[in-house]
Amino acid sequence: MASVNLSLPETKDMVLGLLVVGFHHQQGPIIEYIYPPLDDPTCRLSPYIHTKRLPRKSTDSHASGSPEYTDTFELIESWSSLPFYALPEGAHKHDEDICYFHLPTLASAEEGAPAVAARPSAAPTAVFGISSYRQINSNDLVVRTSDITRTFVQKAVVLILAKPVFAYVQDQIADISHLYFGQRDFTRTDILQTFYRQIVHHLAPPIPREYYTSKTTLGFLTTCFKHHALTLVKLVLAGAKLLFVDDKAEHLCRFQYSLLSIFPYALTALPWRLFAARDLPVGGRTVAAGGRLIDHIEFFDRHSLLEPYFSMVELKQVESPDLVSCLAGTSNEWVAKNASKNFDVLVDLRAGRLDYVNEAMAEVGALTAADRRFMGRLAKQREAGGPPRPSRKSRASFDEYVADDYREDQLRALFQDYVERFLTTYQWSRAQRSAISLPEALRGDFGAAFVDAWDHTLTRRVWAQAVPAEWRPSARFLGHPGAGAGVLEDTRFLLAQQLGESDLASGLPMSPVREGLRSMLSAGGSAWGQRKSRAFSHVQGFFASASSYFQGGREVPSRGDRGKPRPLS
Repeated sequence: MASVNLSLPETKDMVLGLLVVGFHHQQGPIIEYIYPPLDDPTCRLSPYIHTKRLPRKSTDSHASGSPEYTDTFELIESWSSLPFYALPEGAHKHDEDICYFHLPTLASAEEGAPAVAARPSAAPTAVFGISSYRQINSNDLVVRTSDITRTFVQKAVVLILAKPVFAYVQDQIADISHLYFGQRDFTRTDILQTFYRQIVHHLAPPIPREYYTSKTTLGFLTTCFKHHALTLVKLVLAGAKLLFVDDKAEHLCRFQYSLLSIFPYALTALPWRLFAARDLPVGGRTVAAGGRLIDHIEFFDRHSLLEPYFSMVELKQVESPDLVSCLAGTSNEWVAKNASKNFDVLVDLRAGRLDYVNEAMAEVGALTAADRRFMGRLAKQREAGGPPRPSRKSRASFDEYVADDYREDQLRALFQDYVERFLTTYQWSRAQRSAISLPEALRGDFGAAFVDAWDHTLTRRVWAQAVPAEWRPSARFLGHPGAGAGVLEDTRFLLAQQLGESDLASGLPMSPVREGLRSMLSAGGSAWGQRKSRAFSHVQGFFASASSYFQGGREVPSRGDRGKPRPLS
């Protein structure tokens, strides 16, 4: 297959500036330090941050002369949330955390006509911030300045970037914040200046693709959510409004960016998509002969939102009636509870659970038999040569998950194959029939509700503009990747799904399982060559008895509920 050039105009200055944000006992989160200084010609933050001089009372009321002044940093209105991103809500509960965030450029306010989007030279409408937060006991400081009045000092080192290369800089900014705190003297900033110069040097264009996709957590996604990892991919494609919930901002941000890494061009196009008042493709690109359709998927525009982490001050964004789709994350339980009505699905990363607020989305995300077969094969490849999957009762934590870039690339390729096959089959069907819908057999494989939801998304309409009339599909990408297997494979997957590896390894006597299987096969032996539904009725009958033995009477879902996300214990 011919490779596709996914590049967009290179940005000369990849690193726009470095900041230190601290928590002030009266003012809350504030910017305390900027490098390069705002009056330095190399500083790229001066259009967004200004110095404001405020008078303060003299320390000696009898002293003559002018009053003392203090310089503070004032942000333009569209950047006013920056300090709250840098110090996430509830950060004091953790010794350290990482947060990704996005801010609009001045060009975003100038985007008037959609035609601007067709020019590859169009100015970016978004920049990207990453903060590394830490806290330290004030008694441990070597130098304690007058503004330190609390028991714990909370600060964050922040980088503002031209592109979302969070994967590349995350470990580096975490290391430098560790060293900065290790000095126990926040007046010493030379180490930050050295770090800034080094990161500017290393992020010189062109930017390799792996800078966007390393340190993803697709392995954790498939371990935590199992087969419902595919549900999340389908919901993203269908334009659902998803709210991710976890105690740490880092988990929220890495998880959402890991999902987006499945769509190669979606990440690289973000500087031109976020905050943009336009619907057209960013660069007027079209699918080349032999090119992949997935390489032309773009998300986010004036009707959609990407907020890997958002705080209470950003609630108005998710409450907008114009919001059609979004990915957002919060570590605030109050926000999760009170903002849930604005979302379709709550994604609890702590419990590995999907909670549907909009019941219609349960049908969109429901997995078909072909979907389940695909995920069964993906699970086998994920676990081949890797550590054992944690049991349901001792789920591995996000912090314990160590990403392996090679295995992550393998999982990403499998998900991309699924999406590419769906797009190819969808587009081929439209070209053949000149109709909106897929043939019923193919709709059944991918899910009729999912196909209908995708067809009505703005993402689909933007993507369709990149597919020329003369496009011809590759035969190897036609059809569902899980299609064609028989009922026996479905049975094996459902059995593993119901009982789980932890149950099979629990040491409990296996005779009820053997007896259940024997009765199931005996009763359904003549049905294997007939309709699947009859065979599955025997499978479900077996589950009703065997599952109650192994899982303490847990109810077996009805056939109509199969494929719908359920809380995972």
